[in-house]
Amino acid sequence: MSITPELYWKWVETYLNSWNWPVLPLRGPATPRGLKWTEYRQKFPTWAEWQRWRREYGMDRNIQEWGIGLLLKPANIWMLDIDDGSQFPKLLPHLGGYLRLQTRRGYHIFMRAIDLPDELKNKSVILLELLDVEVELHVNTLSPLPPSPHRKDPTFRYRWEIEPPWNGEVPPPPTLLIVKLEELSTGKKVDVCSTSWPRRKPKKPAYTGSRVTEEEIISVLEELGISYKHITIHGIPAIRPACCPLCLQRDSGSWVWASTGVLRCFAKLRCPAGQSEKGLPFEEWVELALSKPIKEGSSA
Repeated sequence: MSITPELYWKWVETYLNSWNWPVLPLRGPATPRGLKWTEYRQKFPTWAEWQRWRREYGMDRNIQEWGIGLLLKPANIWMLDIDDGSQFPKLLPHLGGYLRLQTRRGYHIFMRAIDLPDELKNKSVILLELLDVEVELHVNTLSPLPPSPHRKDPTFRYRWEIEPPWNGEVPPPPTLLIVKLEELSTGKKVDVCSTSWPRRKPKKPAYTGSRVTEEEIISVLEELGISYKHITIHGIPAIRPACCPLCLQRDSGSWVWASTGVLRCFAKLRCPAGQSEKGLPFEEWVELALSKPIKEGSSA
């Protein structure tokens, strides 16, 4: 598959200006000579810099050789590399809705970065198994984006199967991956979700409505039979339920801000908290969760 300079620069402009992703030019597997990607750990490349590189390297003369690389850590994005595409169906229930591009043999899955356990913070690539599938989690590398050519097979170009939305927003990691990272760091098995399903009809907990505390949030989740863990998002305390208390989806990336009780969820098509741009206030989602009929045999 060949590309034109017009198509290439359209993608550069989309990544930089529409999605606000820090990207650099690639020639083969790395940036061109004289351009050190480590210099852009603290600042984003600009369109003016790209135009300077365009002139200096004469990129339009041999545009077929050039690719585009995403700086994962400055972008606050992780990339999950599934090298064997035939194994992807095993992970599809957990990763089916994520941003996905096709590689020569498998897939790259993109998700928003979260705080890593201290034992893993210094790693650029983390090797792990998800449901017996060997994968690589890239947290601080330069990841090729469409329409980059493959470094070993220039006739193949990376292509999006599921593109980001217009603003380049990516969802947080699925619970499956979060649990695996915690197990790697602690060496202990982690309970993913409460086993008390089908859920019993919960009693409405007492809370003030004027000031939400962590204890009130936890009380609601426990009454609903949902396990949880304490996390931080960009340094802000939050509570991660094992499944969303409204849509009951395990990998919806839902969380509750510990200070306000606001529920956020990325299951935008099926969850009221996902359909609300700023999430649902504590009183609203609690009332919905408690009034929701519990069907015998339902599961999260």
